[in-house]
Amino acid sequence: MNLDFNASLLNQVELDDKINIEASQIFSSPQARKGRTLEQIKMVVEQGQKAESFMIQKCKCIDNPEIYGDVITQNGDKIECKTSQYSWTESKKLGIVNQIKQYNPSDYVFFWFCQNDVYIYQGKLKLK
Repeated sequence: MNLDFNASLLNQVELDDKINIEASQIFSSPQARKGRTLEQIKMVVEQGQKAESFMIQKCKCIDNPEIYGDVITQNGDKIECKTSQYSWTESKKLGIVNQIKQYNPSDYVFFWFCQNDVYIYQGKLKLK
């Protein structure tokens, strides 16, 4: 399955709802907020939510209700979606996996390089 996508083809109403919910949750915690404004948080959340929304809308995944959970595949695999405006090197991928594997309940991390609304899938790594 090709996991490259253009975010402009996603349902924008659903996407905006998810962005607003996640950004508000982050903003409500001073520790998670880290001095950022709500608009700054929304910009960061938007990039990741586009990948999650793609997986839900186009790949038939479901939203993972667990804290730090992104999506769940039809096979029950829990997926963490990571995006970057820079290409993912193997060392960057491993750094993310090592950073999040202590607290993240996911089975895999999927990586996308994104620029504007174009998302290029750059692989996955197993967390467990």
